[in-house]
Amino acid sequence: MCGICGYNGKQLSLDLILNMLGKLEPHVGGKGTGIVFRLDEQIRLLKCKGNLKEFREKFDESNELIEIKNNGYLGIAHTRHPSSSFFLNEERFSHPLYDCNRKLALVHNGSLDSDKLYQDSRQMFDGHTFATEKQGKILDSELLIHMIEHFHAKGDSLPDAIKNTFSIAKTYGKLKGFGMFAVISNKEENIYIAYGPHEENSLEIKRYDDGFYFHTVNDKLNKDIVKTGEETSGWDPCNRNQIIVIEKDRVKFYKLEMRKLV
Repeated sequence: MCGICGYNGKQLSLDLILNMLGKLEPHVGGKGTGIVFRLDEQIRLLKCKGNLKEFREKFDESNELIEIKNNGYLGIAHTRHPSSSFFLNEERFSHPLYDCNRKLALVHNGSLDSDKLYQDSRQMFDGHTFATEKQGKILDSELLIHMIEHFHAKGDSLPDAIKNTFSIAKTYGKLKGFGMFAVISNKEENIYIAYGPHEENSLEIKRYDDGFYFHTVNDKLNKDIVKTGEETSGWDPCNRNQIIVIEKDRVKFYKLEMRKLV
């Protein structure tokens, strides 16, 4: 089981996102930690194979993290507790995960039958290079970002590419279920979330005056992991089988066929 979180709004958000990760980690992570931010139409990604403490030890004095701290408003993050030990103990298996051109990045909370998904969809992966390939197997979450890249390269808008990927991949859920993934692009000031079936984890989005926060929720997690003790200006209910678009000043919800709900 893993945890994801993120922010889009008016406030520099590195410390906010790391704080959320720290609250998620004891319950849903610690075996891999990573963040990705959009800065000036570039994707800046940092990750390690360990927990948040190890992440800070590796990056706290780095120019990359300082740049994100001083300029990063839109970001997503991941803390990892994999369901299998096969993809473990290497930084490349931690999230976020890139597409081939490093213009898209994804974090995923859930589980897929990656072998079957890869075999059934193999044609769309022609020419793709997978960072997590190991003994002929590919991490399930990396298949998602490459599927999005495939549809986007064929002319789909990014929301449609995510919708098409979601429509296919959610039928390959295993263990606790498909779950949810979040995507950012170097070209857009939005966070896109595909929210699917999962037996334990759900998604919560909160609105404060400065922006929108999202994070994983389950029975073990306190829902107030964003700003404990501070009043939220609202929350947005999330239903399964939706595409959710978090913009700087609003959140949009779409059914799977991408017809606008609200």
